[in-house]
Formats: sequence, structure tokens, C-alpha cells
Amino acid sequence: MLAKLRNVRIARKLFTLIFSSIFIFVLIGGTGFYFMGQMSKDSTAMYEDAVLPIKWQAQIRINNRAVDGLALEMLLTSNKNTRSELNEEIKGYINDNEELVVKLENSDLDKKEKKKITQYKEQNEKYVSELNKIVNFAMNGNATVGNTRYQKDVKPIREKLNVIMKELGNDLENNAEALNNNTLKSDTTSKIIILVVFIISLVFSVGLGIVIVRMIVNPLKIIQDLMVQAENGDLTVVGKYHSNDEIGVLTSSFNSMMSRLRELMRLVNGTSEQVAASSEELTASAEESTKASEEVASTIQEVASGAELQVKSTLESTKIVEEMASSIHQIATNAKDISTNALETSRKASDGNEAIQSTIEQMSSINVTVSELSHVVKGLGDRSQDIGNIVEEITSIATQTNLLALNAAIESARAGEYGKGFSVVADEVRKLAEQSAKSAQSISDLIALIQTETKIAVQSMEKTTSEVAGGIEVVHKAGKSFEQIRTSVDDVANQLQDVSAAAQHLSIGSDQVLQAEKLLAEIADEAASGTQNVAASIEEQLASMQEISASAESLANMANSLQEQISRFKV
Repeated sequence: MLAKLRNVRIARKLFTLIFSSIFIFVLIGGTGFYFMGQMSKDSTAMYEDAVLPIKWQAQIRINNRAVDGLALEMLLTSNKNTRSELNEEIKGYINDNEELVVKLENSDLDKKEKKKITQYKEQNEKYVSELNKIVNFAMNGNATVGNTRYQKDVKPIREKLNVIMKELGNDLENNAEALNNNTLKSDTTSKIIILVVFIISLVFSVGLGIVIVRMIVNPLKIIQDLMVQAENGDLTVVGKYHSNDEIGVLTSSFNSMMSRLRELMRLVNGTSEQVAASSEELTASAEESTKASEEVASTIQEVASGAELQVKSTLESTKIVEEMASSIHQIATNAKDISTNALETSRKASDGNEAIQSTIEQMSSINVTVSELSHVVKGLGDRSQDIGNIVEEITSIATQTNLLALNAAIESARAGEYGKGFSVVADEVRKLAEQSAKSAQSISDLIALIQTETKIAVQSMEKTTSEVAGGIEVVHKAGKSFEQIRTSVDDVANQLQDVSAAAQHLSIGSDQVLQAEKLLAEIADEAASGTQNVAASIEEQLASMQEISASAESLANMANSLQEQISRFKV
């Protein structure tokens, strides 16, 4: 996997990092939102399917006890207005119970609980019928008969109703407890899953980012070190990074340039040595030719007696000049070839500099892309804040439930003995509300942890941005090294062009000397008839030999300077 990623271009490496990070953060956010939705549904279900039915059945019991109390009070009072008011209150409680029973029927109850509701309705019809009779006795002032009928007919039915409601309340409490346990298990499971997904995603994202950054920065540092060594004169360095990305292409171009530079330096070194040796030979030959010409000039007065010696010396001078001309032509040819290679190397160095500039643009693009990724991570932190708002809503629901439980406890206290049974139910409701609040607090803590880890991820992206900026600086330095190498090669090429020009000049001078020597040979054959022409030719030869000697010294100096320039390079 890493080998394949290494051969991918830098832009695709960055896109891989960006898309992987986006997918990871979407996965984390989606997981969190999914479980937040589930918890919200569980809290709503607990409130609607557990808390409200318990509240309704408890209120029905309280209302029934209140009706009993009001009916007994009607039997005891003698004031008609009071009896009428009590009768209206009884009707209100009965109507309230009927509405509560309808709500219970419409809630999510199991078969057993619905059966109890049916039983309650059947007994309640009898209860209301008998209660109306008791109310009529009370309204007519027959308290004794009403009390007797109450104890005989109404009280047994009321006790059955209380038993049914009590059993229904126990069933509802058991269901609420089971629902709460399931909610707690689901809450624990969601916390573990979110935490595991977040940790795995964070480790994967940071690890992938480190790997990709190292794949980009480390090879650039190696190239920089190699360029520094090349700048210091070590042309034997070779880049060993092999890849299909831009850095691999840059390394290949660098190796090709170093290979051409080594070949050029070897060729220049050999040619400079050859130039130095040839210049020494040329100087020696020029001196010998000068001496020979002087001897010819001194003996021109004795042409008759020393003609053979003069012809021999002239032939030797001609041979030496021919060898010298051949060497000079070879030097000129080699200097021209070296100059051509130097220009080619300069062009390669310019190509390497263009590759460096392209790499700088890619690294700048990396810097912009990592900054955009940092904004994406910060956006995830903002989404975590939205999740926190949802948790606050859940906490608000739990608080409202707790207030309902408190109100129920107050109502049960007002009901006196009749409300003692319901106070236990209210306490259970309050406990459920507190557990919901604790769960919401745990979720809030988890959201805070996610926000903290998100900040860590943002810091990691900022560190990556810093490292990429360092990579840009490294590439800038590499570009400067390429420019210095290109300048050095241009200097060598200029000096080689000077050497080539000097060699061409020497070649022309040697041709002139050769022609003079040939002319001198002809004059020697006709020494008797052309002594004045011989003297003039010898003077011209002496002048040419002086020019050749001066050019040879200049060529030797150039060769020595060139060798000094080359000596600082290691090939």
C-alpha cells in the first residue's frame, strides 16, 4: 500500500489525505448524530410510554379517593349549597378520570395492561352508577340510607378499582424500569462505539498525514543535501529516491545532470592537461624554431659554404611546425567539443531549475490544501456544538419530568392518606428523571472530549502546514543550489570559449609559420639568387614565432586557470 502511494503524484497524495480525513470526520459526525437521535427517541419514548401512563394512573387513583371523600362529605353536610358544590366537584373528577382512561387506552400498552384498562372501565361504570345513587340520597337528605348503601355497594367496587389501578401501576413501573435499563445499555454502547470510532479515525488520519508529509519532505531534504555537496564540488553524489511522482522526476533529472557534469569535468580536465602539455611543446618548438631561424639568419652571409646545413635546418623547422600545427588543430577541435558539452550541461541545469520551480508551486498548493482541511476540522467542532445543544434539550426534558414528579408528590401530599401510594410512584418518576439527567451529562462530557480531540486534530493540521512550509524553504534552497551550479558551468563554458578562440588564433599562426617554412625551403634551394628574400622571410618567421610563443604562454595560463577551476570538483 505504501509502495503504491509512494509512486502517486503529490497532488493525488494530498487528495487522498483530504478525502480520507473528510470521510473519517463525516463517519464520526454521522455516528454521533445517529446515537444522539436514538437517545432522543429513547427519552421521548420513556416520557410518553412510561412516565405519562404512570402519572395518569396515579392521578386516576387520586381522583377516585377524592371522589370518595367528597361523597362522604356530602352525606355528612346538611347545607344544600355545599352539597351542590361537592356534587359539581365529583362530576369534575369523574370527567377527568374518563379523559385519563382514554389517554391510557391510546398509549403504547401491552395486552395485559390493556386488559386491566378494560376491567377498570367495566368496574368504573358500576362505580359511577352506584355513586350517583349515593349522591341522590345525599341531595335528598337521606344520609343514613346513603351511608349504608355506600358501605354495601360503592366501597367494594372502589376497592376493586384501586386494586386494578395498583396492579396497572406496578406493570407500568416494571415497563418503565425495563425501558430505563435498555436506555442505559444503549447509552453505554453508543459511548463506547463513538469513542472507538473516534480514536481509530484519529489515529488513522494523523498516521496517514505523517506518512504523506514524510514522503514529501524527507526526499526533498535528501535532494537538498546532495545539492549542497555538489555545490561544494562533490560531483559523485547520486540520488537514490525512485518514484513516479514529481520528486522522483526531480531526482532523476538531478542524477542525469550530475552524470553529464562528471563527464564534462573529466573531458575538460583531460583537455586542459592536453592543452597545457601542447602549449609547453609549442613553446619549446617555438624557441627551437627561433633558434633555428637565428642560425639561418647568421649563416645567410655564408650561403655558399653552408647551404646544405641551412636546407637541413629549414626542413627540421618545417617538420616541427607541421607537428605543432596538427596539435593546435586538435586542441581547437577539443576545445570546441568541450564548449558544446558545457552549453548542454548549462541547459540541463536550467531544466532542473524549472523542475524546482514546479515543485515550489506544488508545495504552495499543499500548504493551501492543508489549510482548507484545518477549516473542515474546525467545522466538525462546530457540529459538535450542535450536538451539545441537542443534549441540552434532553436535559431540559429530564428537568421537566423531574418537575412533574415533584408536582405529583405535592398532589399526593395534598391528598393525605389517599395519596401515599402515589408518592412512591412519584419518587420512582423522579429517579428516572435524575437518571436521564445523568445520562445527558455523560453525553455532554463525551461531546467535550470530542471537541478537545478535534482541537488536537486542528493542531496536527497546523503542524503539517508548518512542515510543508519548511519543505517549500528546502525547495527554494535547492533552486539556489541549481542556479549556482548553472553559473559555475557557464563560467567554465566561457573560459572554454576563450581557450577555443586562442587555439583558433594559434592554428592560424601555425599555418602562417608553416607557409613561411615552406617558403624558406624554396629560398634555401635558390639561396644563391635570393639571399635578400631569405633574410626577409627569416625576419617574418622570427616575428611569427614570437607571436606563437606569446600565444602559447597565454594558452598555458588559461589551461592552468581552467585546471584550478576544475580541481575543486570531485568526479
